[in-house]
Amino acid sequence: MVWNVTASGFRALFGVLSLASCSTVHSATPGGSLRGPTSLSSVSLPDRRLQVVRRRFRDIFSGVGGALLCGLLVTSVSAGFPSDAEAKRADKKAAGPKKRGPQKPPPSGPPVPLVELNLPTAAVRISCDVGASQELCDAALGAARTAASRRYALVSPGQLEAFFASEPSLRSCRNDSCRAVIAERLKLFRLIDVILQSPKQKDIVASVSIFDPAARGIAADGERETKRDAGKVSSVVSEAVENVIATQRTAAQLQIDISPADAKVKVVANQGTVRELTDAEVAGKMPVRLFLGGYTLHAEKPGFAPQNVAVTLLQTGATVKIDLAPSPVLVRFEWTPKDAIVRVDNQIVSTSTPEMDLSEGPHRLEVTAPPGQPYEPIVRDLHVRRNMEPVRLSLQRLTELRIKAPLGYSVSVDNRMVPKDLFATQGLWMSTTHKTGSGSHVVTAVSFRGLTVRKHIDVLPNSSTEVSLNPPPLWPGALLMSAGLLTIGGGVAAYLADGRCLDAPECFFETNYAPAGYTLMAIGGAAVISGIVWMAYHAASHPRYYRPISQTGSTGQVSFLPSRPARTTGILTVLEF
Repeated sequence: MVWNVTASGFRALFGVLSLASCSTVHSATPGGSLRGPTSLSSVSLPDRRLQVVRRRFRDIFSGVGGALLCGLLVTSVSAGFPSDAEAKRADKKAAGPKKRGPQKPPPSGPPVPLVELNLPTAAVRISCDVGASQELCDAALGAARTAASRRYALVSPGQLEAFFASEPSLRSCRNDSCRAVIAERLKLFRLIDVILQSPKQKDIVASVSIFDPAARGIAADGERETKRDAGKVSSVVSEAVENVIATQRTAAQLQIDISPADAKVKVVANQGTVRELTDAEVAGKMPVRLFLGGYTLHAEKPGFAPQNVAVTLLQTGATVKIDLAPSPVLVRFEWTPKDAIVRVDNQIVSTSTPEMDLSEGPHRLEVTAPPGQPYEPIVRDLHVRRNMEPVRLSLQRLTELRIKAPLGYSVSVDNRMVPKDLFATQGLWMSTTHKTGSGSHVVTAVSFRGLTVRKHIDVLPNSSTEVSLNPPPLWPGALLMSAGLLTIGGGVAAYLADGRCLDAPECFFETNYAPAGYTLMAIGGAAVISGIVWMAYHAASHPRYYRPISQTGSTGQVSFLPSRPARTTGILTVLEF
């Protein structure tokens, strides 16, 4: 231990002396001669130059010699004494083996987990068209992979080559659909494409783009020019890859609520790119991710009117609700006669453009002829569907129903009143011609006293059918009255002939006609009264006794009806004029 300290001290002392001597030599030699400075002002110019050259050579040789002397001195000092390590080893050897106590076990506990950096997966593919220079292509691919590996876990070139060998059509495909397939098959987070070209008037043009499979679009791209040098190509491609990775656009989620759910939706960006969403994306089974910015959603489905909805996608996402309305169907109509009127849902179809936009489903169709034309109208349901043939309509000629009714009666056909101004009056009758369709009809006439006369009639197509509604007859009452009067006359004659002697001279036999006369008069009286009642009842509804209000100023109706008062017995007849 003492020797170690002494050796260290001597080494330090000799080191200081050696450095001092070296610094002295070095400081003395460059400044000039050891004899001191010499004035050159009194010497001639050639001699002065010669002295300067000599001095410089002397300084150089003196400096070199001093350095060699210092090195020799330091080396001798270091070799004469052992080093610190050797001294320590000597001390340990002299002291012998050191006794060790019981060893403490290392501290126990769970091992510290290693943090693994899980980078998203990406792939780099290159398309190189620079002639026969493979060195440039290899340099570009290596630079691109090196730059991309700082942010992504890259697919190995062997795996990428094996995939393209199984799918050769995807090797050179550069559209978004091919990129999406590659990313889906390889389960990529990003796909980086590098394209090297050698166009005219330029050396090398490097195009770099990065594809986002979630947004199904190019997140960023760039183009650089460089010389045909492997180093410059490598530098330019590396810088371009780093730039597109750093400047790629952000994507956000777009939620679409569309009705009907099986409609087709296209996303048109403001830059003009078009992307058609899949059925799973439209139905909400897969998220729709797009780059931030403005878009127009075009939704369409056969049978529905297409709709365009503008949306601006922010970083927080967006939600769009689309309700497609059923599109109308253009229906064409053809009908005869041409002057007929066609209505669909109470809207008249134009004769100049016999077409109408109608929604799918049932509609009400009406076809009528102009007033006065003998055609049967058409009223039915029209079912509109896609790609339907033109609707052809043909009106059938109406049949004529000639109606003859008593004067003053109200006439209706199938419970539809026939206007009175359409009737022509002739004596005690009025008549009209009513246009109707073929088939069974009911003609009803109601008198001014409320008597109803009804007839069922079958009308043949394209023919004229007559129907006569007769008033109640008066002749049965007149016949009864006449028979009653005759019977009364017979009874009176029998009464007058009663008690007459048939053989006057002898008066052998006398007649007894009184009972028969009384009977005949009673029967005749009953017949007369029945005839009067019949005539009075039916005369109230007979056109012969009808007087319009405008002519009489009163009711104009004859009332001769039997009635039964509440507190009397018998038959009370009332005659009103």
